[in-house]
Amino acid sequence: MSILTNLFGSVSLRKVRSSRRNPSVAPMSLREQFSMNRGHHNHSGREVSPQSAMVIYFGSQTGRSEALANRLNQSALKYGYVCAIKDLYKFDPDDFVKESIAIFIVSTYINGGATDNAAHFNFWINAQTEAESAKKNILRAQQYAVFASGDSKYADTFNQFGIAIDNKMHLLGAKRILPCGMGDANTNLDMDYATWEGSLWQAIGTHNLSLSLIENARLSKRRMLPTDTKLQFSVIEVLQPRSIDFGTRLKKQEKAKNHIASNSVFFDAPPLILDSVDYVVSDPKSAVLRVDLTIDDPTKWTYQGADTLVLYPENSLATAEAIATALKFKLSQYVQLIPVANVPFKHPFPSPCTVQDILTKYYECATVSQAVIKNLAQYSKETKDNDLLNQLASDSIMYKTKVSDTKLSLVGLLKLCPSIEISLEVFLHVIPFMQPRYFTIASLHQLALATVSLCIRVPPKEVFNDIEHHGGLIGGYFTDLSIKKEKAIAYAQKSKTSLGTTVDTSQHCVQALVFPSKFRVGPADCPMIMIATSSGFAPMRALLQERLVSTSKLQLLIHL
Repeated sequence: MSILTNLFGSVSLRKVRSSRRNPSVAPMSLREQFSMNRGHHNHSGREVSPQSAMVIYFGSQTGRSEALANRLNQSALKYGYVCAIKDLYKFDPDDFVKESIAIFIVSTYINGGATDNAAHFNFWINAQTEAESAKKNILRAQQYAVFASGDSKYADTFNQFGIAIDNKMHLLGAKRILPCGMGDANTNLDMDYATWEGSLWQAIGTHNLSLSLIENARLSKRRMLPTDTKLQFSVIEVLQPRSIDFGTRLKKQEKAKNHIASNSVFFDAPPLILDSVDYVVSDPKSAVLRVDLTIDDPTKWTYQGADTLVLYPENSLATAEAIATALKFKLSQYVQLIPVANVPFKHPFPSPCTVQDILTKYYECATVSQAVIKNLAQYSKETKDNDLLNQLASDSIMYKTKVSDTKLSLVGLLKLCPSIEISLEVFLHVIPFMQPRYFTIASLHQLALATVSLCIRVPPKEVFNDIEHHGGLIGGYFTDLSIKKEKAIAYAQKSKTSLGTTVDTSQHCVQALVFPSKFRVGPADCPMIMIATSSGFAPMRALLQERLVSTSKLQLLIHL
């Protein structure tokens, strides 16, 4: 406690004394307070005058409570009310005691205590409730509400910090708007929050307003969903997350869709790190990309010869930039998804997230299906573009000739029909998630415990950077990874430290899982005939290695 006193005590207590000199103001009704400030929208949600009708404070360690604060701010804007979001790390007692409505969305951290960013506020409010000032109702002009976010797996301390804040605010004279909300990350935090938010607006008095205001905000055609598409979420722009452990949570969330095993939505990506990439040309045969990946922890990742590696590539930065330019998206903008009431929802990507990450990692911007073209046709402003898109969507032969056979990408389609105008929210509803690519593993786990080898047929190298066509997607993807690896090594060498501990491998990792092969090598004494060309040699290579291991004492005759 002495350390905390040194850090915060003198400043916090001094600010409280100075605030007492301000004359008190009789509290107005919630409706009156909001009415005085309607129309002054704060779209960024931060750095607003303390005279705002509502101030939303968040105490967040990993970003979940901060995201909920963004969500409440957006809800307030849709009702036409002004509010501000404040990080409790920047808590200022002088401003706080003058605020008429304070909403707290706080997580419970270690041993039921405050998150790191709420430590200052926690010390301040404890000091007030333990001092004589508690008897003087220093917050008598303030009204408040608390939503506590926790995890019921920690039953002894479940939502303990939020409950404590709710009680201490009441002890200091503030008027409770509604009972403390109880969010449980172990069950359905989104649903818990949605229920509490609805109760909050009802208590404030907006239950007389039509909820259709939320839908009416989509006035322009570019923001309207296709006729057969149901709204699953809305998209809001937010500032870069400030929560201390936000990056850690992202790493845990950064999982790709599992289209194969079980019905789980996400899978944990095995730690595969790019080792080497070789572009092999043997005229007149097609070029082959030989890729070696290193298994970070062989004890957690095993495979058999000729198993399938299910790989989730990334779109190139050039692809993301081209799409953003064509559709007027801002790559550096952080966005957050807000679930729609009574609609089943699962996050398609870590949220909040930058538009750049969304376009490069999570959505299929290479191949373009007829269904996608049909939806995009509704957003073309020029008649000629609309006619072409509708023809491609309805005529299978024309689609095959102009799109499928030419490997036209989304970038190529947007260039072909430049009058397409679509919002990011609609884009995320009509463009599919990143689709997996399947490659037969060309190595044997028993021979190289820490290595996975691939032999991938690719077009000529000059096609790798053609973003208007997707034929070079995989070649370009692995080439980009190789460049990132070289930069990481060069940076480590420049820092003049040990390469073994300082090379950052995070930028050249691969998201993938293993799908067991449907066939296996027969008995060791049974002849095996294999015919393959180009990348078809991959399973042959793995099976030959397996036969060599199982028949080490036998003589093999191999014809190539």
